[in-house]
Amino acid sequence: MKQIPNLLSVARIFFAILLLFTEPLSRSFLFSYSLCGISDMLDGPIARKYNWSSSLGIWLDSLADLIFFAAASTTLIPILFLPAWFFWCLGAILLIRCVSYIIGACRFRQFASLHTWSNKLTGLLLFLFPFFFSPRWLVLVFLVALWASFEELLIVFLTTDLNKNIGSLASLKHKCKH
Repeated sequence: MKQIPNLLSVARIFFAILLLFTEPLSRSFLFSYSLCGISDMLDGPIARKYNWSSSLGIWLDSLADLIFFAAASTTLIPILFLPAWFFWCLGAILLIRCVSYIIGACRFRQFASLHTWSNKLTGLLLFLFPFFFSPRWLVLVFLVALWASFEELLIVFLTTDLNKNIGSLASLKHKCKH
């Protein structure tokens, strides 16, 4: 039973890989895509509720998120007619994330992908993207993703003890006051 959250993360990896072999936005694509999103919404809360959290689970969740994002992007970006600013924004977000991961690796000797509320909101907005695609939706996704990236960078840079499940930068500030 304790492995249920890890199995959900592994299932997300499997269904994310299936996205690469389905017609973009087809029923089978949206089905696999939805299963990825559902598994992402369930694994963490189940692990926390039943005290089944583990370093392996946190790592698997981050890996599954990365594979899901990469597979969905690889599948969807080629079929969408996206403006040039999309690629500039995406590049900026990826650069900030890479700098954050490098700082985390140097400071804490591990992959420091954080489960902040802004990262979770970014994940939700990205998940909903194929269902609500519009230029305004894209701007919203980028603004939230940009904030989430900066927040993660600041947390990794400022914290003395890495807590991958930190809620937000405000949680770090609150912790520092006590």
